[in-house]
Amino acid sequence: MFPNILLSVWLISCISKILALKPYEVHFGGIFSVDHKKGANEWPAGGMMLAAMQAVEHINSQTSILPEHNIKMHPRDSVCDKALSFKEFFNFTVQDPPIIVLIGGACYSGTELIASVSHLWNILQISPSATSPSLSNNREKFKSFFRTIPSDEYEMYAKISILKKFGWKRFGIIYDIQTTFKMQAEILEREAQTNNMTVISRSIKNDHSQALVDMKKEDIRIIATLMYDDDLKKLMCNAYKKEMYGPKYVYLIIGWYSAEWYFFQEKDEAEITCTDEEMINVTKGYIGTEMTARSPFPENITSYSNNITYDGFLKELYNKSNTLANWIFYESQIMHSGFAYDAVWAAAKVLHNLHYNVSGKFINLSEFTYESSEFVDAAVNEMYKLDYLGVSGQVAFEQDGDRYGLSVIEQFQQVNNTYQEVEVAEYNHKTQDLTLLKNFTFPNEVPRDAPLYRKVPESFSKLGMIVIIIMVMVGMITTAVLVLLIVIFKNEKVMKIASWTILIIISIGYFLCYISAGLFAVVIKDEEYALIVCKMRTLLIAVGFTLAFGGIFCKTFRIHYIFVQNHNRRSKVIPDKYLVLALCALLVIDAAILSPWYFYFQWDRLEIHIRNETDVQLDEEREYVTFVCDSEHFGEFHYGLMIYKSLLLFHGAILSWKIRNIRISHMNEARFIGISIYSTISLCILAIPVAYFKTNPRSLKYLILGSIIMVATAFSQVMMLIPKFVILFKIKMGFMPDVSIRTARSSHNAKTLESVIRANDDLKKAIKIAVETLKNAEKQ
Repeated sequence: MFPNILLSVWLISCISKILALKPYEVHFGGIFSVDHKKGANEWPAGGMMLAAMQAVEHINSQTSILPEHNIKMHPRDSVCDKALSFKEFFNFTVQDPPIIVLIGGACYSGTELIASVSHLWNILQISPSATSPSLSNNREKFKSFFRTIPSDEYEMYAKISILKKFGWKRFGIIYDIQTTFKMQAEILEREAQTNNMTVISRSIKNDHSQALVDMKKEDIRIIATLMYDDDLKKLMCNAYKKEMYGPKYVYLIIGWYSAEWYFFQEKDEAEITCTDEEMINVTKGYIGTEMTARSPFPENITSYSNNITYDGFLKELYNKSNTLANWIFYESQIMHSGFAYDAVWAAAKVLHNLHYNVSGKFINLSEFTYESSEFVDAAVNEMYKLDYLGVSGQVAFEQDGDRYGLSVIEQFQQVNNTYQEVEVAEYNHKTQDLTLLKNFTFPNEVPRDAPLYRKVPESFSKLGMIVIIIMVMVGMITTAVLVLLIVIFKNEKVMKIASWTILIIISIGYFLCYISAGLFAVVIKDEEYALIVCKMRTLLIAVGFTLAFGGIFCKTFRIHYIFVQNHNRRSKVIPDKYLVLALCALLVIDAAILSPWYFYFQWDRLEIHIRNETDVQLDEEREYVTFVCDSEHFGEFHYGLMIYKSLLLFHGAILSWKIRNIRISHMNEARFIGISIYSTISLCILAIPVAYFKTNPRSLKYLILGSIIMVATAFSQVMMLIPKFVILFKIKMGFMPDVSIRTARSSHNAKTLESVIRANDDLKKAIKIAVETLKNAEKQ
């Protein structure tokens, strides 16, 4: 087959030369992969050779470029073999005439070897198909090498763009251990880490199942595969057997496989037992990426003087292939044909610019020899300056010889009851833009790269929260109503004796304590507002406690002062204004503790992990967390506040014990004060371990603390306020006389009074007996 092709190519070249009547020749070498029936590496890509010869014909047929020179192409078939590729290159270097440009090689292994030495013969080398990343970023080694096909490195960028589009931050890589795929995997892994993605990478050699086992164990759903199609078929069949397919999985594959690559052929190994239907099921929805040799504007006229478009180029290529005997035009030949066509044109433009001193550097092409080092240096510089629209898109080169290009992104979708690859997007290597052409389709929604992770702030049970909120609201409303009643009946003797001003202050304290209890049932997600709530909890309970129980303490102290401490002297009533001043002093102590704590030291909200929970049905993983407030010296301030409040309670308890037997008419206020203080102490003792010991869930802890505050407040409120209104009601209804004061001193004084009364009674009896005795004596 190959001799027939060469004969046809020679005839085309000769006819072009005769027609153009150009006196000089420049010689191009070409190393392609044409005959796929020979050699170990079966990759038919003869279309590139045909496209290169088509470019030579177009250039030779016009005078706007190299008007005095004909290009003569010397094609060779390497069948993608590394040794044969280098052999053909070596033959070029020892035979006349010398080649000034080498188009090729076809595959990365032979191309890499040739590119490392081609500059030693001062040859400009341009490959239309070698995509290995190893040819990039090493200009010292590959000094005169360029390629019109983008590097595989850009394909990895295209895959990253897909991952970023769908928000996939976690994926796996399964790759063949061959050098080119290993390098691609390393680039993809590097880019993933740069974009803060988590990647798990596994290689395959003979066992295709172990890599899948590892992926399934780590629950990897997005899997990028880098291997030839025969290995991918085995991998996908194993994936079917392991049930690693369906709505949860997406495979990112190489896009340059042949059509229907997923169906098994007779040559495939016998142990693969998947049917065609099973292979369709496991592969549907895959996303492939490949570089395209098609211009993004196929209808636009290129920068070539023959006004050719991509569509026109492709049509002419098909027609020419049909005129060649024994020519089989494979799909893979179309893929790279535009790159080969543009490679020849790029070389011709550079030679034209040098020979005709377009860029200020004159090189006589007719005098080229393999010792012409000046030529290759000038040619490399001219290649960097190229920027034109070719049939494969915009042709321009980076400093490492790579060419920016375009990647086509395809998805295996159902179209008219059959599955086929549909172009859904394009990725521009230079601008790094992903452009959607059609919609991606998935069975349900866009698959997740992992179970949906949700951080759930722990909250109260709805019932508990509703109950505590209702109770808090009832307490606040009750307090407001009682304050209103106190103001209404402030002139009644009951209210005057109970000091209605102090009762209002105590009620305000109860109100603040109720609010604090309600805040313990609130879970705030916003960090700023959460810190405010934390501060308000402490502030309200501190001030509320001072007003409520500080007021009770002041009333206790006044009763103690009147009836116990001052019992041997004339009783003196302490005016309310002094009690208010005492409460203000207590508030100043609160301010002295809270002000530096709140305004000088920074507060932070700490997140505390509680537990993880997985919902398989909803494909969710929930992390339950709670938030606590913390600040520098949090413990010191907290303990200081507790000690101060505890001393207040303790002193109030001592005073209430001393006045336990004092009664003011029917109210028995001293007794109610004692009950209120002792019950509060008991509940505080219960609250301390709840507040300072770790409990899960923490919502239960806050619920208990809020409940304790609310119960203590409500009980104290009942003891301090309700009896006064009950007595007031009885007085108003006439069930009880108005209030009078009776003093029953301390227990010791009560016993003394009782003994005096008994002695007085005995004295009366003795006097009575003496009087009767005297009367009897007188009668006698």
